[in-house]
Amino acid sequence: MKAYWIIAISVALVLCAASVPSRADSVTYDYSYNLVSGGNSVGTVTGSFNYDSSTFTISNATITFNSSLFGNVTLSNLGSQKGFVFLYGGVVGGNFILYVITINPLNPSQYWVTGSITNLTTGVTASLSNGLTVPEGGDWYTYLIPSLLAMCGGIVLASRQPKNARALHAG
Repeated sequence: MKAYWIIAISVALVLCAASVPSRADSVTYDYSYNLVSGGNSVGTVTGSFNYDSSTFTISNATITFNSSLFGNVTLSNLGSQKGFVFLYGGVVGGNFILYVITINPLNPSQYWVTGSITNLTTGVTASLSNGLTVPEGGDWYTYLIPSLLAMCGGIVLASRQPKNARALHAG
């Protein structure tokens, strides 16, 4: 019986090690989304940023708003910030901009970009929000392997008979 447990634990450890997402020291993310005001698309937002998982630093963030309501506004060289959240707020070209990048601390290949832009002359506001983003070639195995482990654990537990059941059958 001990041999089964040693094999099961060994397989579980190997599968857990294989399911850990890989982390590069520094990754550049590019994104492009619609700028939305009142439920209508009023332009586009494009940008990029670097994330260094070894120092937990977001840097080289750039964002460009292309819209007839706000003009073409580009923010670049916004500095770097440590942590899992990058926050920028300020007035550029007559527009108030609030821009947030959030990195998933459990899986740095996942991130969210949210924000808004308000034209201070007209009062028109538009927002951007991309939801959760996983770059191309997403980590499918990050979800598959733990699911497989749960299934295998359920099978092992289901195949075990309680000690009382063995005594009843023997007697």
